[in-house]
Amino acid sequence: MEGSPRISEKSVTSVVVIVLIILLVAIATSVFKKRGKPQVDPNVYQAVFLDNNQQYFGHLKNVGGRFPYLTDIYYVRTQGAVTENPGQQQFSLIKFGSEIHGPEDLMYVNWEHVLYWENLRPESEVVKGIYKEKAQRANPTPAPAPAPAPAPAR
Repeated sequence: MEGSPRISEKSVTSVVVIVLIILLVAIATSVFKKRGKPQVDPNVYQAVFLDNNQQYFGHLKNVGGRFPYLTDIYYVRTQGAVTENPGQQQFSLIKFGSEIHGPEDLMYVNWEHVLYWENLRPESEVVKGIYKEKAQRANPTPAPAPAPAPAPAR
């Protein structure tokens, strides 16, 4: 076999070493990307804070994707005048979708306007309020019966 090219052991060893280095770099890059990326806990609610001072609470999905979105959405409405004593203000948790324009319970988020987002603990006052609101919606208290009309005079 004088005409066939001969591969030296050095060449084979060099190729194997280069392939192993490439594989190790790819694995290390994948591990570090996953480690540095914030993780949404699908079992809890998230808070999303926007640059216009709006805050929404719900389940944040598709965080790494092009169109992240919130479902099961709530927000806080402040009632009463803004005073120097914040303890005098009343806060209400509002279910998203009850607005006059009747949106679906789905909100796409523009990442350019998100300051930050965070997973919420189950003992959070917001999460407690969400569960309370859901329970009230599931078991509404019946309206009181109207008072009987007075009997006609005879």
